[in-house]
Parts: sequence; C-alpha cells; structure tokens
Amino acid sequence: MTPAAIAPAPAPFHPENGHVSVASVAVDRVSSHSVNDLLRHVNLDRCYVAALRARGSAAGGISVLTIDIDQNQVTRARLGSDLSLADMRGCIESQFTSQHVADADTGDATARVTLQFSDP
Repeated sequence: MTPAAIAPAPAPFHPENGHVSVASVAVDRVSSHSVNDLLRHVNLDRCYVAALRARGSAAGGISVLTIDIDQNQVTRARLGSDLSLADMRGCIESQFTSQHVADADTGDATARVTLQFSDP
C-alpha cells in the first residue's frame, strides 16, 4: 500500500505584500503619458493592502479603472471589480477625485486602466 500524499501547507498570508500594477492604459482625448503621470500620484497599494487585511485572506485578479477627465481635472473614477474586497473600490476611486491631468483635450477625455492585483 502506498502512503497518502501529504498536501503542502498553504503559503503564509502577508497582506502587506499586496501590490497593484498597471497592465495597460487605453486613452481617448488624453495622452497615455499624462495618465501614467496621474497614476504615479496615487497609492493604489495602500487601498489593496487595507482591503486584504480586512478580508484576512488572499484575493488577486484583474480589474479595469475608468477615469473621466474634463478640463484637465478628473471628474469621476470607476473601478469595475469582482475581487470582493471591502472598501477597496471606494478607496481607489476617491484617490482620483479632483486630480489634475495634464494635456487633456478640452471637453471629455477618458482613460481605461487595466490593473493587476497581486496577492501576497
């Protein structure tokens, strides 16, 4: 009789290692350079790590952030996420409120940012 295989222990959970990276940026009437500059002024990791801590377990995946811009100012940010992380959506969206975006076309401009959430 062959001994039963023992399943490896799950990797330790370290929410502080959670990281959000930009997978792609699609723009309409604003430069991708300006959107990337905007992304450097927010701390998406902070929101993700706080949500992982609240959840108490790992959760990763991909989500699209849509940013509406008018007159070089963010007017709205919407994160489409099915990661089920409490308060993460509101935390991320609020970081973009009233942020300045250089070189946006007068009138409405939009950026769609694909984000990769890497759990620890």
